[in-house]
Amino acid sequence: MIRKIKRESRIKINLGCGDDFLKGYLNCDRYNNCADISLDMHELPFLDESIDLIETHHALEHLPMEKADKAISECYRVLKHKGHLIISVPNLEECLKLLLRKSSKNKLDHIIKMIYGSQENEGMFHRCGFTPQILSQLLELTGFKILLLKDGIPKRPTPTFLCIAGKATK
Repeated sequence: MIRKIKRESRIKINLGCGDDFLKGYLNCDRYNNCADISLDMHELPFLDESIDLIETHHALEHLPMEKADKAISECYRVLKHKGHLIISVPNLEECLKLLLRKSSKNKLDHIIKMIYGSQENEGMFHRCGFTPQILSQLLELTGFKILLLKDGIPKRPTPTFLCIAGKATK
């Protein structure tokens, strides 16, 4: 499903890209000067219904919840009819389960960073968290249709999940 969506999409943006630049995408990030464009995820400078595909991986949690909700609304606004949004974020529920298990100091430090971010610079703080249920609800309230929800994608040390949402037909 992911390959087909990527192949059929002409205008693609990688939102909150950090250092993960995707070929064939407009790579956007507020904190990385090497990105194609510097922007805030909650104020997209694109025309309504102008983008085929938006991907955002481990970026939405870096916004306060109010701005994360606004970013989702902005994605909906700029996506074309039948456009797609691919999001991956840490799975807060699974991170908290790891935290509650008895662990060594090193492991606890790593788990704390999963929840709150590495905090090495302003762009690396986690300001909100998501479970599959919370993210699905936010997307559906905005008008998206959930097409896929899958744990463990992409492979990362942090428990994570991927969601593919389609812009609902009018």
